[in-house]
Amino acid sequence: VAGLAELLVQARQLGGLDLVDKVVAETDWGERWIQRQVVLAGVAVAVTASMAWGHTREALARAALWAALAGAFLYLLLVSLVSHAGAVEGSFWAVSADFVHLAAAAVWIGMLAQLGLLLAWARRDVPDSVRTPLLAGHLQRFSVLAAVSVIALLATGTFSALTEVPAWNAMVDTSYGRVLLAKLALIGLLLPVAALNAVVLRPRALRKVASSGREALERLRRWLTRAVWLEAALAVGVLAIVGVLTQYPTARVTVESQEFLRESTQVVVGYESTSQAG
Repeated sequence: VAGLAELLVQARQLGGLDLVDKVVAETDWGERWIQRQVVLAGVAVAVTASMAWGHTREALARAALWAALAGAFLYLLLVSLVSHAGAVEGSFWAVSADFVHLAAAAVWIGMLAQLGLLLAWARRDVPDSVRTPLLAGHLQRFSVLAAVSVIALLATGTFSALTEVPAWNAMVDTSYGRVLLAKLALIGLLLPVAALNAVVLRPRALRKVASSGREALERLRRWLTRAVWLEAALAVGVLAIVGVLTQYPTARVTVESQEFLRESTQVVVGYESTSQAG
């Protein structure tokens, strides 16, 4: 649904909805759009196959899930190829950084949602023999992947900002810069919540799981569940701002356009012509 809306918006920006066929058939963006829909259909087929084989053909179901994961990353790569990163000099590195940024965000936010659902499920009357090892293993794996994702996000985000924002004043003088500031402000709220989860709540939960303190673990699990959903909500808010950010030309493009216009105006105004008369 979002892909269809994206296509209609792109056509409208280029002159009208009657140009949809030309956008798809005659532009690089349209070519990537078609490829993305094909990949998305493949992901849907793989997930459906995994669900169908889950109880009968476990090996095939697992292989289908890995295929779906690979397809999801390929989808993100196709997005990066037509992003702002694809329009700069040295675009290989810019596109690579953008892809890693998208992938890290997807892994982090996707696992946050999964962790929240798991913690909610664990509140049911599940035997300790199942719940204890499951929570311990999942929290440990999540901690490692979340830490790697956050480091990758900060590194690639910094690289992209240095690429797309040519000067500090562009952060307030351009629409792109102002939206980027809003994104950074929300990240400033998100990181302390993520740090609280990573440094305080999850380690305590792991210790309680290990010591089998049922009542204390239940109380801590409630706090961790709330903090995880808060972290996920803030992360989705960051994604929403990124969606707005992609609709603006980058600060670099805006500044270069303004400089070109200013130099062109100076050339025209400063021109003089002298000729002999009589």
